[in-house]
Amino acid sequence: MSRPRIFEKPVAWLLGQQLLGGIKGMLLYTAYGAKLDPRDWMAPEERNFATPAAEAKGEFWFDYMSDIGDGTKAMYGTAYLALSDLWTNLPGNGTSLPGGALPPEVGTTANGRTFSLPRGEFLFIGGDTAYHASDYLSLVNRIQRPFNYAYEDLKSQKLISDDDPRRPIFGIPGNHDYYDQIDGFRRQFRKPVRKEGPLPPKRAGGDHAQLSVAGFERIQQASYIALHLPFDWWLWGFDTESISDRRDQHLDRRQEEFFKGLSRNGDRFKEPDKLIVATSAPSTIFGQIADPNDQKTSKPLKTLKLKRPFLPTNGDLATTGDAALDEGQCRLDLSGDVHHYARYWGPQAASSCRKHNGAPRPSANSYASVVSGAGGAFHHPSTTYNNQICEQVLYPAEDKSRAAVADKIFKFWNVVSGGYVWLFGLIIAFAIYFGVTVPQSSRQFISNLGILNTLQLTRWERIQPTIFQPGEAPCAPVQPLGLWTSLGVVTEPWQPGNCTPANPGFLFPEASTWPLDLKIGQTFIFLSLIGALVTLVLALFTKTIFDDTVSPFAKQSPNGKVVPIVAGLALLTGLGLLTVQPYRDHITPFVSSLIVLYSIIVGITAVVMNVRYGEYLFRKSFVPPAEPSLKDSVTRFIDYYLPWVLWIVAITIISAGLWLFGKNNLPAYMISDIVFIVVLASTVAGILVLSFLASGALLFGKSPVVRFVGKLLIGVWHLALQLLVPFVLVRLGSWLDWLLAAILLVLPIGLAKYLLARNSRFLTAVLWFVYGAVVLTLPYTTRMFFPLAPVFTELTGWQGLIPALVAGAFGAVFCCLWTGWYFGICFAFNGHNNEVGGAARIEEFKELIRFRVTPQGLTGYVIALDGVSDVGEPDKDGRIKDGRDLKPKLIDVFHLQPKPRIPNQA
Repeated sequence: MSRPRIFEKPVAWLLGQQLLGGIKGMLLYTAYGAKLDPRDWMAPEERNFATPAAEAKGEFWFDYMSDIGDGTKAMYGTAYLALSDLWTNLPGNGTSLPGGALPPEVGTTANGRTFSLPRGEFLFIGGDTAYHASDYLSLVNRIQRPFNYAYEDLKSQKLISDDDPRRPIFGIPGNHDYYDQIDGFRRQFRKPVRKEGPLPPKRAGGDHAQLSVAGFERIQQASYIALHLPFDWWLWGFDTESISDRRDQHLDRRQEEFFKGLSRNGDRFKEPDKLIVATSAPSTIFGQIADPNDQKTSKPLKTLKLKRPFLPTNGDLATTGDAALDEGQCRLDLSGDVHHYARYWGPQAASSCRKHNGAPRPSANSYASVVSGAGGAFHHPSTTYNNQICEQVLYPAEDKSRAAVADKIFKFWNVVSGGYVWLFGLIIAFAIYFGVTVPQSSRQFISNLGILNTLQLTRWERIQPTIFQPGEAPCAPVQPLGLWTSLGVVTEPWQPGNCTPANPGFLFPEASTWPLDLKIGQTFIFLSLIGALVTLVLALFTKTIFDDTVSPFAKQSPNGKVVPIVAGLALLTGLGLLTVQPYRDHITPFVSSLIVLYSIIVGITAVVMNVRYGEYLFRKSFVPPAEPSLKDSVTRFIDYYLPWVLWIVAITIISAGLWLFGKNNLPAYMISDIVFIVVLASTVAGILVLSFLASGALLFGKSPVVRFVGKLLIGVWHLALQLLVPFVLVRLGSWLDWLLAAILLVLPIGLAKYLLARNSRFLTAVLWFVYGAVVLTLPYTTRMFFPLAPVFTELTGWQGLIPALVAGAFGAVFCCLWTGWYFGICFAFNGHNNEVGGAARIEEFKELIRFRVTPQGLTGYVIALDGVSDVGEPDKDGRIKDGRDLKPKLIDVFHLQPKPRIPNQA
């Protein structure tokens, strides 16, 4: 009895289980990827397919796909094609597409078709072998299984046989292969010690290698590969994902020496005349001219002294393509990474693939740059376009891609199923509602913010102490810090007003009554807090303070940066705390909690600096000591004592914050206050950073002012909706408001889908603003017509948890709703392409390329699949659909030939 087939859905990229499960590896790679070089095990070699027998056939075929192991229905579809001999109808020698609106169909049998596309002699994977990371289980579930399913189906149809020789499978790693330091990549592509597993449906035993791919065998020995093809063609696959030993360049020296050693003219490197370059990232994509400083493609090619026909001279695209090649040369740049198909340069296509295009559309006979990243991963929208250079061919067309995204992105349940975004919404809404309405310290403080009272979101309360600690003279004059009296900044003690033993007369909200020295202390605290946060970011995420890529033998010490930073932060923090400390009896409990949080942040900054400094000292320990000098003596002194100073600073500041201000609030309230402000500040910062730093090409082509204002407006409106809608609906909403809100969750979806699919950017943005405003003001609007009471009246004590939990439930739903709308609006204006693709998780629009090499040139046959999601579903007769129900088609055929040699005029 055959086992039931398991089809995995595409990875939930919005913080789904699989992504969260692999987040540790991703973070480790991000933090230490440049320090580890897993290529030490590799023994690169040239693989020769240019045999006399191969060349005698007059043609040589191979297959290419990239970005594959995601949704297994998609992977099944492309695996089915890669394991099959294919047929289609093409005119003449089959080097171009025929005219007509419908692309030629492709089938696994001739059935009247005249042109054969035989199965490739090998399969080349262009990076990102599985998602979220190419670890063992992902490779089993998302690569091995769908290949096995495809093999079994083809075998049952007698389209493949166990007697057919296994074909080699090669690959280069992408970023998702590196998230486990290419351990999974090594397992999947390196030649195994044990024999390959049996062909399905037989199951492997202990004497078989793991991760066998049905119909293929592994013979590779490194993460980079050189394949010598018939008719003097070469395929060079580079591993350009790891920075390794080169600063700002993803190409290690071993690769450079290996590839340069393959092609020489005497003692000098000579670029092969006919060359296919495979990289994990494209040089040209989204209609944007390549960056000459791109670390994964452009700079490595420059290091190898390979031509870069994708780079214009002085912005002139006429200098690219064929014009950048020498006579007799032919070149194809091949990559994945972006999950759709796009061809730049190459033969002129019949018509432009962009409806609103004002950019040049260069063609070439001897050069093409191809992005082929639709092997199995979710669809990256092809609508995103930066209007600097136009593709010759694009799949899917921008209108189909936009319509597919529009159909998914506004449906909040798609975002719910795409990961744990809903959980963040629940936490944010619960923490904010609870913090504003339940704990005394935060509730009373926030109730004194006038705007919230005006909006009826809070009810004013007098701020009262949560801990009553009467001193000998609780309302005695406050003696300022001696420093300020000695400097003449203040001349006399401060006398608190309206002070009683039960009410110490808090300084907030009457800022006009603050003495000058308290304002100075507050300024110091703000400056040191900003300095600590900036230092944290610089120390953790940049090389500004600690540059790990600098060799320790260069003797570049960070002391010149670290010492002033530590001294400045310690001085500002100490002065701030000591200046404010005399007034602590008159500081509200909530602000006391904030000061404790502030001291913890500064202390954590000191600890992080200590850890990073320890890494520097570890690397420095391998360097022999220098000759004695005054400078070296000072450096050694700092190296020895600075770690101790950092620990002392961290412990002292945290202890001072807790001791001086922690006693002004109950521990439960203090923890609640800290959680509340951390959640609120993280949400504000995260959403605004998302809009500014993670939105990709949002508003590309607009002036800097327009881009800044546009991003700010989008970010602020998204922030307002995420923070306020659940709070307002629970705080003020009646049952009618809740019912209308439920209807409004789905009511605008059809109109939004219609507008976005037709690229009505401005109207889509207006709809978002109007829609959000209607939901946000719903309780105020309905009161004008139906004066109904809110569902929840004032609940005190632990009863306040009930509406807070309801607010959390509202937040879980509305967070997903507004996240989808935010991505949809950004997508309309060219932003968040990657995140939109991950949120929509569109499994359709798959493709692979079947290449034919002949003495005359290279031809690529791009075979696409639109309906892979039907696989595994029953048809009207109850039959489970399989590869026979796929409808592959040719969406591009391009032919490249060597640049003609100009006859000698002499």
